[in-house]
Amino acid sequence: MESSGERDLVSEMRLMHLVSSMLEKIAQGKDEPEILSAVNALNERFRSCENILDTLPSGDLTRAEQLDLLKALHDRLHRTREMVQKYQSLEVFKSVEDDPANNTVPMDT
Repeated sequence: MESSGERDLVSEMRLMHLVSSMLEKIAQGKDEPEILSAVNALNERFRSCENILDTLPSGDLTRAEQLDLLKALHDRLHRTREMVQKYQSLEVFKSVEDDPANNTVPMDT
């Protein structure tokens, strides 16, 4: 499901309506200032999109580099989960969980 930020990003990347508007003005034989205004609006949106893309984390990586990074992060997550399971299965943690006297939270005075 898309978050509001993702929807905003997708919305900001839509360019077709600007291209269509510019082409309509050209086809209708509008005067030069109107056409230039449409071209400038499109160029401004291109700059805006480029700025957004520059701020994305790992946006400077190639697809292959991003996939390598994703695999490394998945591997790290898998190792971390295995370590958590291993430590949770240690006897010292089991005895603390099973002893009701240890389930109290100490209060600072």
